[in-house]
Amino acid sequence: MANMRALSMNLIRAGLIGIVAMAPGIVEARQHRATFLFIDESGQTRQETLINVRYVYVDRRLLNTNPPKGSSPETTPLPYRDRPIRRRAVLLQSSRISFNLIRSIQFIYRSAETVGTEQLVLRLTMTDGSERDVPSSDLRGVAGAISPYLEGRIDKESEPIRFELPPFRRKAGQADSGLEKVFFHHGARR
Repeated sequence: MANMRALSMNLIRAGLIGIVAMAPGIVEARQHRATFLFIDESGQTRQETLINVRYVYVDRRLLNTNPPKGSSPETTPLPYRDRPIRRRAVLLQSSRISFNLIRSIQFIYRSAETVGTEQLVLRLTMTDGSERDVPSSDLRGVAGAISPYLEGRIDKESEPIRFELPPFRRKAGQADSGLEKVFFHHGARR
């Protein structure tokens, strides 16, 4: 009986491997190809098309809440570990919106509660044409020590390229800089 189960599992694995080998487009389709529109250091608008796009935030965990013996708790930093969390979605505090459902993300500013400041808002244009505005305060990881960012690769072998999200708050009327818009290429193959 055990041999029969092992044989059937091997046949299933072989079949799945064969399907992936015959249809590499299935694997490539999950790469989430996107074009990033941004303002570079010289003030010029540029664009970069990347694959394997991810929303990344950093989860910081304290390793030990007790300071080492013989040291002052006020002056000794506690040991911690930063763990990047990468997802194919815009992560909100209590939910997520898959990149498969998003056509584009535009980074805009709106007046904040504090006079003279503006807050970053992500305007998500969905694949069905509807729009959804997400305040930066609703993003997962926004209160962390390291701000969330988007990353992608030029090709499968390249190192990830990191695009910082624009500042979450700025003075009213301040000029735009950095990331402006991200366009997702649904159904397009590289």
